[in-house]
Amino acid sequence: MFGDDASSRLVIRICCGPRCGAEPGHKAIYASIENTASADFDLRPVMCQGLCGSGVTVVLPDRNKIKIRDAEEARTSFKGHE
Repeated sequence: MFGDDASSRLVIRICCGPRCGAEPGHKAIYASIENTASADFDLRPVMCQGLCGSGVTVVLPDRNKIKIRDAEEARTSFKGHE
């Protein structure tokens, strides 16, 4: 799902905890994150980062956490974090 190779690109960590992957709609969010951010960032899965009922938790390169609630939000959430 996410790249595992080492690179000099900024890293975004995406929660892939056991509950997050089971939530309805999260597969579409993961796909949108990968399609949107993988060209600019090194995506890394991490274990639980918080309650997932309200979306997928993403840890940005500056260590701030954001919630991605749907695929459309994933397409716009990484602008300005390069």
